[in-house]
Amino acid sequence: MGRGGRDGGDSSTAAPPLLHQAATAPDPTTPAGLTNLGATCYVAGALQCLFSDAPFRAALFAARGAAAASPPVHHLRRLFAVLAAPLGGRPADPAPLLDALGVARGEQQDGGEFLKLLLALLESALASDPSPSVRTAVAARFAGGVRHEMACCVCGRRSPSSDRVEPFTDLPVPVAGHPRIEGSLTSMRLPETLDGDNAVACEGCGGARAPAARATVVAALPPVLVLSLQRFVYDAAKGDRVKLADRVSFPMSLPSAAVAGDADDHPSTYSLAAVLLHKGAAATHGHYVAHVVGKGGGWWRFDDDGVTPLPRGPAGPGAAADHGVAVAAQKKSGGAARGRGRGRGRGRGR
Repeated sequence: MGRGGRDGGDSSTAAPPLLHQAATAPDPTTPAGLTNLGATCYVAGALQCLFSDAPFRAALFAARGAAAASPPVHHLRRLFAVLAAPLGGRPADPAPLLDALGVARGEQQDGGEFLKLLLALLESALASDPSPSVRTAVAARFAGGVRHEMACCVCGRRSPSSDRVEPFTDLPVPVAGHPRIEGSLTSMRLPETLDGDNAVACEGCGGARAPAARATVVAALPPVLVLSLQRFVYDAAKGDRVKLADRVSFPMSLPSAAVAGDADDHPSTYSLAAVLLHKGAAATHGHYVAHVVGKGGGWWRFDDDGVTPLPRGPAGPGAAADHGVAVAAQKKSGGAARGRGRGRGRGRGR
């Protein structure tokens, strides 16, 4: 993503009146879509998912000084202001933001990867804001932590790096062979054995190579959990990326223990908030849409500039040919984790 210019107005000291209005504007009856500028559907879907998080949106509108003047923040604020207060159902134009990010037209990218890169860019741009709540807005909403533990299978010695917590804003989970997201999350945490050519040198065994067990441990969960479904993978036989069409269902409510397993010290529940979907059989082209829950709890389907309600929820009509590539869930405030939903309480066929 490259740098881009501003499109007028001085946002370095105070937010424009439109932003003040948008920061408190109620959700419209029909939300606004985004104009497709040529294979930019992945951008539109990711932005609609990000816009749906009201606390992050408020922090973005509160940015001041150099942080507010940075091209990514400046143009994203203006775009979000239009989405928050649409005029006559007309779609918003993302061109200034795409120019600021250096996004090329006519070339589709991975929507989930775009969202991850955008959050990293925004985190860097907001780092100079005078307000601590704005400076840490990205991490406060989206950042969790994982540990990659490794232990020798012979002597049991743990690798020194096993205690290091690495931050994440999206959690990669496997798709192949897992019809339910709970199974994907369990598979992500299962230990794997490194032996044979993959055996590691162990100091506890005098430096000899020995088999080792490696596992991913979710050490910290964020308020907004983004699961990145590993649907686009490299096929060595074809020498190219391919799309896995395995269908994965997910519940409307997900206990945090389903994500962190035994490492979950503070049980809570996540509510499904947004799903980024890809239509088509190939990894390199197709079409992105987003299903997002509104302020009143109703679901909407965002297909570029087309916006339609989903009265039956995210798995309603029009979703049969979609495959989820990213899922966002918001942590409920207080309360213990609840069990799995059934029937209408579960998304189907992603």
